[in-house]
Formats: sequence, C-alpha cells, structure tokens
Amino acid sequence: VAVCNLASIGLPMFVTDGQFDHDKLCEVTKVVTRNLNKVIDINYYPVPEARKSNMRHRPIGIGVQGLADVFMKMRMPFDSEPAKKLNREIMETIYYASCFASNELAQKLGHYESYEGSPASKGILLKELTDLGLWNSKMKNRILADKGSVQNIPEIPADVKEIYKTVWELKMRTLIDMAADRGAFIDQSQSLNLFLAAPDMAKLTSMHFYAWGKGLKTGCYYLRTRPAVDAIKFTVEHSKLVEVKEARSASATPDASARAAQRSWSDLE
Repeated sequence: VAVCNLASIGLPMFVTDGQFDHDKLCEVTKVVTRNLNKVIDINYYPVPEARKSNMRHRPIGIGVQGLADVFMKMRMPFDSEPAKKLNREIMETIYYASCFASNELAQKLGHYESYEGSPASKGILLKELTDLGLWNSKMKNRILADKGSVQNIPEIPADVKEIYKTVWELKMRTLIDMAADRGAFIDQSQSLNLFLAAPDMAKLTSMHFYAWGKGLKTGCYYLRTRPAVDAIKFTVEHSKLVEVKEARSASATPDASARAAQRSWSDLE
C-alpha cells in the first residue's frame, strides 16, 4: 500500500518588508520534517499494510500554499522572470532543509528500513572521492558551486574526470550515435532528449540532419537548454563560488575561446 505523510507551508509569512526570508523558511521546513517523522510513528492506520509501508519507507511530502500571494506582496508579476527565479529558490530552500533534517534524524535514530539499496544510498562519485581521500566539505562545496561538475578541480585525477561528466560536458553526437545503436532493437521509436547550452539555427539544423542520417525516427524529443539564471546556492560559501569562476577563467584562454568558436556543434556539443 502506497502511503505519504503530508504537510503544507504557508509562504506569505516569510515575506517581510518586500524581502523573502529564506533562513526562516529553512528553519520551519526542518521543524515540519521532524514533525512528519513523528506523525509516522503515532498515526492511526486503518489497515496493517499501510502501517507496514509507512514504517518501511517513512515517506513525507512537503507542499506550499500562497505562492501567488508572495508574488503580490513582493510586487512581482506571476509570469515575470523575478517570480520564476524566486519560485526556484523557495523550492531549493525547502529541499535542502528537509534533506538536512532527515540526515540529522538518521544520525540520531538510524536510517529508514528500505534505505539500503535505494537511490539515496548510492553515491557513486562520493564513494570514489572518499576512496581517493579527496572527499571533504571543501570538495563538496566546490562541486556544488560548479553545478555538479568536477572538470575544473585540479585535485581530481583525469581518469575520474572522464567518467564523471555532466550532460553539458558530453558531445551530443555521442548521444545520437548511441540512440541509433539502440534503434535496431526498438519496434517504433524512442524519446531522445538532447542538451545544448546555447542553441542556434546552425547547431539545431546540423544536429537534426545528423540524427536523420543515422536513421532516427525521432531526432529529438526534448531539447534542454541552460537556464538564463542559476538558482542561488545558499549552501555554498561565497569564496567557493569565486574559486570556481577563477578556475573557469583560467581554463578558457582567449586563444582557446577563439578556436572553440570556429568548431561545429558536433565538436563542441
């Protein structure tokens, strides 16, 4: 039996003098997380299957209400870019705070029964960096600051960098080639998502014709692009963000940038 334990946070209470208080939202979310964990233990269960499922997985769902009111109080049109940015930041704060409180509970009470083998328990990169003696809070912050990329961190070996690439660091030609290889075993078609940080007509045309030439019926299902604005990294020290920017600048020399601009999408992406 699937069960979920729910709570809703009223967002307007975090707006003061036209500013949204993320620190206060973070603390309230931690309280909500701890309370929902207690609800699982003391709740009434109409059938034993519901109790067994709840105790085994301890699932919680934290929702929000009053988002439109927040935008009004902060004088933001609902469909404006500042509103979209704040929406992402609010969800990031809630997610971080809930995970933080869950980790604290796990340290005190132990992990939930079905944790072993779950996606949350399998930190592949984390394990490798731990084995190499490279994992610490500084390394974590540097990876978070660079949006999950390890390419600009000198301490990480080159062979590890080759294995752990974000989708933005992969060539789309490779994704299309692998999709074409899978096509021989698919009766109809497959949903292939491609990723271009800064798409233009030339890149899109080359990409679609290449996929067509490989025999793909669906050249691209979703095209993902880089967001115009990144969510604020509340959990990363400002100094770490500066370090990442400096590392990027050092790796992108003027000559390298000029050469890169002359390459086709298949070389770049």
